Amino acid sequence: MLSKWIRLWVSAGTHHHKLENDAKRNLSPIYVTNLICLVVCLFLLVQLPFYLWSASLTHQTKSVVIALHVLALILVPLINGHNKHFIASILLYCIYSSYILCSSLVAHFQADTHLFFLLGLFIIPFIFSSKRASLKLALSSLYICLFFAIEWYQQSHLSSWPAEDNIRQINRLIFAITCFVAAFQVHKITTGSWAKMSHEKANLDSLLSNILPCHIISKLKKSDKTIAHYHPNVTILFADIQNFTKLTCDTDPIALVKLLDELFSLFDEICSRYQLEKIKTLGDGYMVVAGLHENTVDHPKICCICAQEMHQAYKKFSQKHGLNNGIRIGINSGPVVAGVIGRSKYTFDVWGEAVNLASRMQSYGETDKIQVSETTYVLTRTSFNFSPRRTLEIKGMGEIDAYWLLND
Repeated sequence: MLSKWIRLWVSAGTHHHKLENDAKRNLSPIYVTNLICLVVCLFLLVQLPFYLWSASLTHQTKSVVIALHVLALILVPLINGHNKHFIASILLYCIYSSYILCSSLVAHFQADTHLFFLLGLFIIPFIFSSKRASLKLALSSLYICLFFAIEWYQQSHLSSWPAEDNIRQINRLIFAITCFVAAFQVHKITTGSWAKMSHEKANLDSLLSNILPCHIISKLKKSDKTIAHYHPNVTILFADIQNFTKLTCDTDPIALVKLLDELFSLFDEICSRYQLEKIKTLGDGYMVVAGLHENTVDHPKICCICAQEMHQAYKKFSQKHGLNNGIRIGINSGPVVAGVIGRSKYTFDVWGEAVNLASRMQSYGETDKIQVSETTYVLTRTSFNFSPRRTLEIKGMGEIDAYWLLND
């Protein structure tokens, strides 16, 4: 039971943030704040029985101070649990400072409690995020000022130090300097580590987002279950270079790869601009889908615009490199299932008859033309110009009506 409450205490608020594993959780300022709060709370509770049993007025006062601060410390994980980490961190800082000052006052500044201000210098870098560097510097400076203020008061207003206490003063000075230097190093290392971890996480997220859709990435991080979602209406686009086989025979392999990289980079830029989801490239084939995101209601229109721009981009690309190969583009709209297959080297893909028909629109198309199915035509006929209908006999599908999307 006790271990359960301790886990609840130290993990309060961490569920509000994307802490995918224990290592990230343990480095989180939220987790560290809760943990330090628990340690301070236990430290105070251990002292409480001693002061309660004492008949001294000073000790009785100290027990009241401890009890009040323990009650205040309980608020820290509660506030973190409501996703108010900054407030919780400031509260912990204030409670810690208040206890040191109150204890010093109760003991008439003779108990050396103010030395705990130096310990606080080690705590501050861990309970505030790296984005609050100025705040951490200000709070650390305040601790240093309070420490030296009490030191000055002790030497100015209390009984003078005996000569035999010179060694004690030197040791206290060395302790203070050591704490300052160590706190600076801890802060420097912590800030650098957080910055490096944030940079590496950003690079990893960027790399993953170029392979998988963002919503798929978040689900894969949470679970390794099969991911498959039904989408009632999307638009699929296939593009393919005409006579690519001949081009592979006439072109050096390395030069061919560079050509494809340049071309597909142009296509990637166009698709990214219109927020189409790139599915895959296969040889000279290029496949994208529009409408996988809930907010893309006009996906057929967007896909047609994208196809027109891809056609124009390929035309300029061919002129630049002196290519005689044309491009075929096929588009269809309909329901699909989208998801991830495999357990290693994840692949995001879409399946369904709508995908097959879009592929046929491309393969049964003509050079430098954009062929769309009747479904896509009905959804976009008021926005674009199309040539008269033609009927295709497609193996396994029968007669299919198709249209040419004109480049205005």
